[in-house]
Amino acid sequence: MQGYSVGGKTGTSEPPVKEPDFGYVASFVAVSPADNPEIVVLVALYNPQNGTPSGVRMAGPVVSKILSEVLPYLGISADKIDIGTTTSSNSFISVPDVQNKTVTEAQKVLTNAGFRTQINTEGNKNEVLVSEQVPAKDTKLPNNSLVVLYTEENTVRTSTTVPDLNGLTASQAADSLKAKNLNISIEGSGLVVSQDPPSGSSVEQGSVVKITLQNE
Repeated sequence: MQGYSVGGKTGTSEPPVKEPDFGYVASFVAVSPADNPEIVVLVALYNPQNGTPSGVRMAGPVVSKILSEVLPYLGISADKIDIGTTTSSNSFISVPDVQNKTVTEAQKVLTNAGFRTQINTEGNKNEVLVSEQVPAKDTKLPNNSLVVLYTEENTVRTSTTVPDLNGLTASQAADSLKAKNLNISIEGSGLVVSQDPPSGSSVEQGSVVKITLQNE
């Protein structure tokens, strides 16, 4: 389920000792999004005949197919930034260092780490090297944040205006920044009481806007 956070558990139960004809039960239960579930799916296959009974191999793909159709139908975006329910640094991930890697390799590393990427290049992505990245390596960001890549042939920077985030929740602020191709850093809990850079500032896409939250 690329783009979605899913929590799941497999199950493979043996038939009762005195009822061997009852057969195995292969099952998989999943919730998504994992941090704030909006759907629960349970698939149970009774006495499956095709191969060795396995919840992950038999029921798992069925659950994946169901979620891949139901989540978009419910309007849950696959690329929604995952702020979660905590602003602890443990809920953020570090940006890998992808400088001097080929564009193809850099995008693969960042995608596997949980980031989105943006790059404009006309060269062969298997040969052109990344010369700079924004944000820099080791920056702590929420899952699905944006990393902008540059190469020697692509040095043009694109600026954007920082929106006014005052009074918004962390999730609302993240959505507003994402629409501007900006990233978010969070301190505290509650509603936004301050931001850095301030609203109206012109910054490079991929830059991090730090917000401070406070309960009313």
